[in-house]
Amino acid sequence: MVRKIEQQSRKWQQVDCLSGEILYEITKGDLEGSWDSRISVKPMREDYVLNKNNKPELHPCPPYVVIECSAAKVMNGQNIYGNPVDFQDTCQRLLDRIGDMLGVSFPPAARWWVRRVDWAEIYALPFTAIQEFFEGIYTIQFPRRKASKYGDHAVYFPGSTTTVKLYHKGLEFAKHDNYRMKRFFTNWRSQNPLTPASKNQEWVRRKIAALQRLANNRLRVEVEIHADKFDTDFGHKPLVREVTDEYLIGLHDREIKRLLREGNEAMQTVRNSKVVLQRLTDFYGLVTAGRLHGFWYQLATHGETECRKQYAKTVFYRNRKLLVDAAVSWNGTDVKLIRSQGALPVDFAPLRTDSRLCTAQVREKPAFIIERGFYQPAAMAA
Repeated sequence: MVRKIEQQSRKWQQVDCLSGEILYEITKGDLEGSWDSRISVKPMREDYVLNKNNKPELHPCPPYVVIECSAAKVMNGQNIYGNPVDFQDTCQRLLDRIGDMLGVSFPPAARWWVRRVDWAEIYALPFTAIQEFFEGIYTIQFPRRKASKYGDHAVYFPGSTTTVKLYHKGLEFAKHDNYRMKRFFTNWRSQNPLTPASKNQEWVRRKIAALQRLANNRLRVEVEIHADKFDTDFGHKPLVREVTDEYLIGLHDREIKRLLREGNEAMQTVRNSKVVLQRLTDFYGLVTAGRLHGFWYQLATHGETECRKQYAKTVFYRNRKLLVDAAVSWNGTDVKLIRSQGALPVDFAPLRTDSRLCTAQVREKPAFIIERGFYQPAAMAA
């Protein structure tokens, strides 16, 4: 199987000969990022083994194949909707289709190792609310992690076992997927000779505009799970049949809660300064509430890094724990935002318990469906 893959060219493409449109692309190289729509297939004959100094070295081994792709983009052409559920079934469907393309018969998905999974959740919010969310979240400090920011619409927190990424899907779609999707839809509609070209162009314009509008109102919260995390949690390299949706969702929730430190999710998180004072008074009394409110104000305006410099270590962490216990947030507060009554709901938190979580099922006939092959159109709709 590996020899057959190696004998093929470095890059596989399905190209429409009339238009030159690339319908899909498979490469042996690594993907550029989580936004990459390509499929990576890498035959391997070496693996890392620890030497006597406990450092990894490449050594010859029985051949194996590494496959990497975005399941959502393979199935739907884009990942505005989020990611597909039923991880094990998704892996099998991907292997079946990739095997058909390459003319090889892969082992069942249940017998493959899992080395990375990106689990994402999507939240429906107005465009301005998402921008306000990032204005507030830029003050968050992840324990032992340094935030990397991309303009005013994305932030990620890299780590050795997981990486947390939050970004405005609309701006990311416009940069990485808009043009690619437009080319695909243009080629698809042009295959119908009975429809005037002007109507095809108008249909494509409306289709792309609809996707862009949808993406503009979506916040994507993603946890990238690395191989080391899987190995630690399972005690070995886990197989696909061992990795369940429950495990992936649970890990996603824990990482996001750890990031936000939103406290008790059953209680309404408060951000307005007057409500914060009242909440702290209800919990701790007037004297302690006044002290904690000043501490909260510094967190909200200056962020944790600067605030930590003003307090002794034990005092800082004790006060912060008291805020968390009272379900008081210092992220995205009315002190931090330019407008006290902005578009961002005061009770919003990117947790799966939030009412803005997108959970609806994707329509059965999207433009891209895996059962008919990658990037193959379903029955044409008006």
